[in-house]
Amino acid sequence: MADITMEVNGQPLSAYNARLIDYEVSPSQVDYQTVWRRLAPNPLLTSLQITDKEIKVRCLVSGNNQTVALKRVSNLSRVLVQATIQFSDTDFLYDVRLNGVPSVTWFGDTTTGSDNYRYLVEYNLYSSRAYTSRVSKTQSLSFTPSNREQVVSFTIDGNAPTPLEISLKLLGGASTDHLFYIGLGVEPSFEILNEYVIDKFAVLGVINGETVKIDSEKFKVYSNDVEHLSSFRGDFPFTDAPRDLDINVRIATMMGDESLIDASLTVAYKSRWF
Repeated sequence: MADITMEVNGQPLSAYNARLIDYEVSPSQVDYQTVWRRLAPNPLLTSLQITDKEIKVRCLVSGNNQTVALKRVSNLSRVLVQATIQFSDTDFLYDVRLNGVPSVTWFGDTTTGSDNYRYLVEYNLYSSRAYTSRVSKTQSLSFTPSNREQVVSFTIDGNAPTPLEISLKLLGGASTDHLFYIGLGVEPSFEILNEYVIDKFAVLGVINGETVKIDSEKFKVYSNDVEHLSSFRGDFPFTDAPRDLDINVRIATMMGDESLIDASLTVAYKSRWF
């Protein structure tokens, strides 16, 4: 693995005066409990827990004297307390947390002491899921009085529940603000004041030139990049994966002087892997 490198928060490991020796990613552990009822053909699953995956990383950290080398070990350990890492031989990224005490071993010739400012550091890192870089798709939408619903088809990769980022931009044609309903594979309309819903939401009061973004990863709502939770009603969009997803978009109503309203919908996500 001599040619494999590692990035920490987008920076090469060399920025911390360290070199990757090797690494190992273990699958997530699954723990479950069952109860077997009398005469039942199969046991009943009563609980299921999926733990974080463990990532073991070994690095060689160096310095021109012992103090400098140990400071660099400290700096790398501090940044790995909570970081995003990526290895050069895979597209996966990991949001990791440092667990336990890193193992720090002096690395060199015990007779000459020629390498006494290099340390082999072993870290046990933990991450909930692997994910890939952000994927997005934008589709133009046109609404008329006789056709107030549009569909955006999108393929979700991965194999774990995935938060979506959905942005609706009203491009033009509206003479007033509008209410839009959006459903993930379901009929999008609902009673926004009284109804509890799943897999659908509404954006309120959208005007020409405005973009409303629903960010399920952060559970935040933005209007033109400013937090604006009051623009939102319903369920933050999550989906299972893999899935071919139809996103249904409906404008609630159109005024008499509105013959064509143009909008666009952008869907973005990071595929997540068990």
